[in-house]
Amino acid sequence: MTASKSARARNARAAARTGAAGNAAAARNGAGTSTAVRNGSGVRDGSGVRDGSGVRDGSGVRDGSGVRDVGKAASGSTASRARANATRAETAGRVGRGGGRAQAVQDETAATGPSRWLQLLTFVLAIAGLGVSTYLTIAHFTQSNLAFCSGTGLVDCAKVTTSAQSYVFGIPVAVLGMAFYVFVVAIMSPWAWQAERREIHLARIAAMIAGVGFVIYLLYAELFIIGNICLYCTSVHAITFLLFVLTMFAVAAWGLRAGAPFRRSPQTAELPPGRRAPGSVTGMARYPECRVLAVIGSGETSPTMVTVHKDLLARVGPRRPVALLLATPYAFQENAADISAKALRYFARSVGLQVRVAAGTSGDVDPAMATPAIGGEEGGPDREAAEIRSADWVFAGPGSPSYALAHWRAGPVAAALRERILAGGGLTVLASAAAATAGRFALPVYEIYKAGGAARWLAGLDLLGPLGLAAAVIPHYDNAEGRDYDTRYCYLGERRLAAMERELPADAAVLGVDEHTAVLIDLQAGQVEVRGRGGLTVRRAGASTILPPGARLSVAELRGLARGTVRVGSGGAGGGAGSGGAAGSASTAELADSGIGGAGATEAVPLPEVMAEAERGFGVAAGERDADAMVAVILGLETAIRQWEGDTEEDQGPAQARALLSSLIGRLGRAARDGLADPRDRLRPAVEPLVEVRNALRGEGNYAAADAIRDALAAAGIDVGDTADGTRWQAADPG
Repeated sequence: MTASKSARARNARAAARTGAAGNAAAARNGAGTSTAVRNGSGVRDGSGVRDGSGVRDGSGVRDGSGVRDVGKAASGSTASRARANATRAETAGRVGRGGGRAQAVQDETAATGPSRWLQLLTFVLAIAGLGVSTYLTIAHFTQSNLAFCSGTGLVDCAKVTTSAQSYVFGIPVAVLGMAFYVFVVAIMSPWAWQAERREIHLARIAAMIAGVGFVIYLLYAELFIIGNICLYCTSVHAITFLLFVLTMFAVAAWGLRAGAPFRRSPQTAELPPGRRAPGSVTGMARYPECRVLAVIGSGETSPTMVTVHKDLLARVGPRRPVALLLATPYAFQENAADISAKALRYFARSVGLQVRVAAGTSGDVDPAMATPAIGGEEGGPDREAAEIRSADWVFAGPGSPSYALAHWRAGPVAAALRERILAGGGLTVLASAAAATAGRFALPVYEIYKAGGAARWLAGLDLLGPLGLAAAVIPHYDNAEGRDYDTRYCYLGERRLAAMERELPADAAVLGVDEHTAVLIDLQAGQVEVRGRGGLTVRRAGASTILPPGARLSVAELRGLARGTVRVGSGGAGGGAGSGGAAGSASTAELADSGIGGAGATEAVPLPEVMAEAERGFGVAAGERDADAMVAVILGLETAIRQWEGDTEEDQGPAQARALLSSLIGRLGRAARDGLADPRDRLRPAVEPLVEVRNALRGEGNYAAADAIRDALAAAGIDVGDTADGTRWQAADPG
């Protein structure tokens, strides 16, 4: 669909803005098949996208929403518009190279709160105010003359400090000033500026408003009542007024955000051979020594990922991290607010992380896209992008990959996410739909699986490109919801994935992340770890290498697997249903022999497995007539349901589990009604004597009487049988 002229204009402005920041997005109205655009969307030396949004070998980009068909050349008019947009972006990029540092500082101050210079300046002024106030207090009580203060003319310190106006409610103004500045020193300290609690910043504002109000009263008293001024008093007034101005400036510029921290450390990252390390980007995360990209296949807000989330947060450090949840992938859904609320509860209760929601949407997106149900914050996309660059923890999860890509590309979010990977810091967690955007090629799963669209790739964020990985990331890789039909590979199935795989360049691979599985990429150490219930599959031309849970390898080894230069086990093509990927899968033993592996971690069990185990366990307990075990199974299932209800992706699972819970409770009730004790124990006092009488009659040869007793017992529900070991009896099955 062709965008309107206004949309094209908005896209051009967005491209220029991004170029000014040194991270130009792709020319959104199409690109020629082999057009190379510096800092733009073309191909650079055959290496794919460089700080841009195009795909390898060129592709048509439609208004920032992705590639129509990989390898399809844009029309001549579209290419012309792309070149025009790219020229504007490059011009802005040249300006950005001259003013990139100023832009970076602007991004930092917009995101991290009051700058270090302001924190130090206000702290020094507060200490100066406390010093002068203390001197005035000492002079007041010792009745000593103030140094360097004349006693004639307009300046007369003694007259001012001994006047009736030097007391308020019987308390010397000097004492009130000293007490005030004791509080101001604390509230203006860097530790207070960097505090996360809003109450501290509100108290600072209130103190400065009260302080400047009192200063106005004192100035009025000196000038119009006393008729003289005091140099020391005036210096305190000036300091108070300066602190008031600086505080109001901080509120106007940064709101109530915590101030920028003082700690900073250099960044390192493993880059593929031939790639030049990018320049450092200022204004990144508070804990730059931690730089991790986590890709989660599913279950990101379920009990299975609690341990993974906690382990990741342990890398951040002891301070309370600044955490941001990008709602973009599901922002179009009517229940977007409910999804956000569920996620916030999960991270607060299960992980101990306080998270703030950011829409991450753009007003410059293709008008054909649905209007977001979640509004952006004050300050717009640019401020949100600055917060993404600076946050300690950024998370995006379920929804639509194509919707997220359209908004992120149309605004500054895509560039901000790339910068976090290139030279930033902190934790970046992409799960489910957001995980599908991480590679150079993205899967439009809704359009293919739900709407019946043609199987095709979109241009992804290419976050793995700096690591030398030309890949398509596919979450939900081992999905089995289809039961009788193939829903593996994020609902594509083998037939569609095989067809799409043929559209990828020769050096590209598919990285499949199983459900309830996380792939942790330490960008500083250059290490990759697989955590959770499933594995990571590296697939090339239908042949797969499966890295099991607990596998550890270097980024270079993963790059070798993706490029086919490192082989583990025998390769093959195809792969039938149930193979988990392909006939050429490497075994865990082969991986261990290759040095790729590690001890697996025990994680929580997915809800379907919990349900299956509960049904099996209840049946065993019922067969053994173990009432305590039956109750324990029911209570365990109920606990699991509570834990899983917070999962943003589990729509039907908890409801099905509750139906099973009701069934088990009903079975327990019937067991209580019928009794769980062995019926032989109840019947033995009456049946055993009759069996003995029958045996005696049989011994006397009175078979008619013996058979009469047997028939009477059978009528009462007791089966009697004669064996070589003697007579056996049991209560007949009521069914």
